[in-house]
Order: sequence, then structure tokens, then C-alpha cells
Amino acid sequence: MKKILFGGALFHILIAAVWFSIYAINDGEFNKWSHTTVLDEHFENGKRMYLGYNFTWEGIGRPTILQLDFIKKDGTPLAGAEASRIQPYFEVSQDGNTIGAVDEETVIDDGKLDHPPPDDSI
Repeated sequence: MKKILFGGALFHILIAAVWFSIYAINDGEFNKWSHTTVLDEHFENGKRMYLGYNFTWEGIGRPTILQLDFIKKDGTPLAGAEASRIQPYFEVSQDGNTIGAVDEETVIDDGKLDHPPPDDSI
């Protein structure tokens, strides 16, 4: 009976040690597997554009995205009025496909957007 209790306790200690070491060694990171670009003229009509990216979380737990940076052609981040026009929107793709760069009408017509953001998010 003592062997069973000792074995069970040892098993739990071992599992806890492995879990803690994985957590302590690898907090995790996002990996972006795609890239999307859009020409300036696509934004001149004032309509929403959807830019799809395929990225995954490699790590333990469920991360919270605290900051997104959008980079211009010259390598500088968008700021001020330019940045305020962008509304990040996340939707999980069940099949792993991304939409690329398309306008809102096409996204909705193709059934790729289950929950469109509210109109005031432009």
C-alpha cells in the first residue's frame, strides 16, 4: 500500500515539475505565417478593407494581445490620425485559411465573416 501511495505522490510531483519547467522555460510567442499588403488606392473610397494574416500561438495558456503595430512602406509605425482609422478585428478560421486583402462586400458575400464589426469602428 505504501508503494502505491509513494508512486502516486511521485507521479504527481513529476508531472508538476515538468509542467513548471515548460512554463518557466517557454512563455510562448506568436508566429506569423503569412503577409498581406494593400495598395494605397484601395483605401481612397472610404470603405473597409480586410487584411488576413495566419498566425499561431506557440506556448502555454491563452495570451492577451496588448499592442498591434501597423507599419507603413517607409518602415515607420502608423501614429495619430492614421492609426486611429484602423480597427483590429480577430476571427478564428476553422479551416486555417486567411482571406488575404479584400473589401468588406466581398468578404461578406463569400461568407468568410461570421460576425462583422459594428459600423462605428471605421
